[in-house]
Amino acid sequence: MNDRIKILHIITNLPIGGAQDNTLYTLELLDKGKYDVSLACNLCGEFVERANSIVQCKIYNIKYLAREINLFKDLRATLELVKLMRKEKFQIVHTHSSKPGVIGRIAAFISCVPVLIHTVHGFPFHDFMNIFKRKYLLLVERAMNSITTHLITVSKLNLKKIIDLGLATENKITNIYSGIDFKKFQVLSKSSIRNELGINPKIRLVGFVGRLSEQKAPLTYSKAIAKVVKLYPDCHFIFVGDGPKRTEIEKFINKKQLDSRVSLLGTRKDIPEIINSLDLFVLSSIYEGLGRSLTEALYCKVPVVATKVDGVPELIQDNKTGLLVPPEDCERLAEAIVYALNNPGKMKRLAKEGHKFVKLHFDVKQMVKKIEIIYEELLTNL
Repeated sequence: MNDRIKILHIITNLPIGGAQDNTLYTLELLDKGKYDVSLACNLCGEFVERANSIVQCKIYNIKYLAREINLFKDLRATLELVKLMRKEKFQIVHTHSSKPGVIGRIAAFISCVPVLIHTVHGFPFHDFMNIFKRKYLLLVERAMNSITTHLITVSKLNLKKIIDLGLATENKITNIYSGIDFKKFQVLSKSSIRNELGINPKIRLVGFVGRLSEQKAPLTYSKAIAKVVKLYPDCHFIFVGDGPKRTEIEKFINKKQLDSRVSLLGTRKDIPEIINSLDLFVLSSIYEGLGRSLTEALYCKVPVVATKVDGVPELIQDNKTGLLVPPEDCERLAEAIVYALNNPGKMKRLAKEGHKFVKLHFDVKQMVKKIEIIYEELLTNL
């Protein structure tokens, strides 16, 4: 057991999210006979209990690690990680998401960790931000990639974007789709969400699952809802998730008198059951690595309307596996939702095609096996 390869995974914190799910699945499924695994993060969020239950995984609470940029906290977090890495002498450090991708990689570089891997779950820059901020973030990302042994992307379109922007060379990147646990979504009975909300079985149920943040653009979805209800009265909309935009959404719903047509469910543990109960899944993000919730919806054969951003078109091919619309365009989003509700037969056929793609490429066990291959190849080449 003393000869096991020591690996440290680093992520910001543990709310329900795609990057967190990916990280925890990896820690859960890595061969513990071969790997001595550890996790460093700010130990807060809905996934803390899950993290603590991982067999043979040491967890380090980096309390100063946070999403927001704060020079004092960021410096403290970096120093904590350097101290940890020098003490434990990890052979591999694997970072996830933008903030840990900077702090974790700097700490690993200072600590002379032999192999440094970063998974790009999404980009810290996007087309809707200030151009100077975007250029600054591109410079930071390019600098971080220069000290990184290898990058993992969660979509081939993300990989192409990295190369096109000159952030890294192709030989330094491997695409590994972010897997899901198929068994978790093979529910035999649908959620009692309709009974819980008092919704008639004949009413079409449209859902959004994700953090209520700027990235997911839930207000765009809300504005689309206000238009859809005028054209398609027999439907009900739900938001599953929580976040900083919740109050703004609640105010909009009240203002538009949509209280009887929209339900904000907050954080839920019965996501697979809820997704299986939907007639239509909507993603309104302005940027997205790939969209983990999309893979879950398609695996459940739920029709999808999504925004055409980053890696999303790799999964949602317009009129082949779902419908795509431009980001931040509530008019087009509303039109697509109405079209989907009026054409359930076609949408089910598209969802079935999407299901085939997900089933072929997104098995979580397949994902972890591919990550192990990367680890072994990089250690062999030292």
